[in-house]
Amino acid sequence: MEAALGGERPSSRSRRRGRKAPPPRARHEYELTTNYRNSTEIAAVSARVLARALPDAKPARAVRASGIEPVVRVVPESGLGSAARAAVEELLGQVEGTIGLIVPLSLEESGGQASLFDGPATAWDAADRDRLGAGLPERVQVLDVLEAKGLEFDAAVIVAPETVAAQSPRGLRVLYVAVSRATQRLTVLTADPQWRDALITG
Repeated sequence: MEAALGGERPSSRSRRRGRKAPPPRARHEYELTTNYRNSTEIAAVSARVLARALPDAKPARAVRASGIEPVVRVVPESGLGSAARAAVEELLGQVEGTIGLIVPLSLEESGGQASLFDGPATAWDAADRDRLGAGLPERVQVLDVLEAKGLEFDAAVIVAPETVAAQSPRGLRVLYVAVSRATQRLTVLTADPQWRDALITG
């Protein structure tokens, strides 16, 4: 890191030749203070997740209101897969652009044992991913929470936030990234009523 920032010590060769080491470069920190991606309604949900993940962090201020509140539904664990399909089909009639269907990490990555469709939904497997995306138009992308990082969708469906949060020590941070992917509409499906309350009211 020091070398990348120009603050490394001079090499023995430089010292032998009498060359002076270059002065350390100034380090600059930039804080994102304005959120142009999310509506204020979606940003409020992601801010509640951020408060759990990093209590001292200050979320960027969203500047665009849509008047469309995110949808947070409580669904039985055994019904999360079919509920996710239904949520995507509903969104297909509400947005013209891309839809991200964002699910927990795969069985191989999380060490889980259960299928998203067969419950309890501790994770999902490759067959689940195929079933979730089967027959849906190309503008729908089925991704896990890590694959969704850095992407942007007109609408997003987040499946089992409680599972995402529990899958790793950084699970809450990963969930924060996932819920902030949507620009227009956000649907969250959870089997835990406490998570519904946490996402809606904080």
